[in-house]
Amino acid sequence: WPDPSFKGNWLPVERVVNAEGFKATWSIPFLGRNYPQQWETGADFNEAINASQFGVKFLVPIDNYRMGHRSVKYAVLFVVLSFVTLWLFEILNGIRIHPLQYLLLGAGMCVFYLLELSLAEHIGFITAYIIASAAVVGLIGFYSAVVLKSRQKASIVAFIMAILYGCLYILLRSQDYALLIGSIGLFAAIATIMYLTRNINWYGSETRCNTSKDE
Repeated sequence: WPDPSFKGNWLPVERVVNAEGFKATWSIPFLGRNYPQQWETGADFNEAINASQFGVKFLVPIDNYRMGHRSVKYAVLFVVLSFVTLWLFEILNGIRIHPLQYLLLGAGMCVFYLLELSLAEHIGFITAYIIASAAVVGLIGFYSAVVLKSRQKASIVAFIMAILYGCLYILLRSQDYALLIGSIGLFAAIATIMYLTRNINWYGSETRCNTSKDE
């Protein structure tokens, strides 16, 4: 079993865990236990014995449903990052995107998780993830071409979406470094947004409004 979890009051002094299984060795001195080596009839050491239990628990690897459940946990973050991408195009290129268009794009992104889970029941998680992500990236790219009025900008949006889904897959497959990878990815996203918007005069619109009122 390649996914053991050692538990109890005593941990193995030696352990070897690999893809083929595991091997563990315990060494417990009787002086370190909570009950004596021998006792008379009538003595109650049940609580002490229970407190000294040890062993191993066989962990179940991440299956399709757990992978789908984990992907849903990142849904809000990935929808927000996708909206931020469109918002950057809106700010940097002077393009107006209607709130209803944002809503439709968000609905397309949410369908990804339903497609992923439903397809994974029949064709496996990896294939389902590839099909679902490709379908959603294609849909978002097609609609972005209409919203942004540019195939080149829509291609950039689709490329960014593909990167996001690729990062999500890495997060889902990683059991030990998911938090680290997610933290670094989020930091990189925030740093990129700060860099792209560093020269924007956020008070520009307010200044123009005040000027028009004075006139």
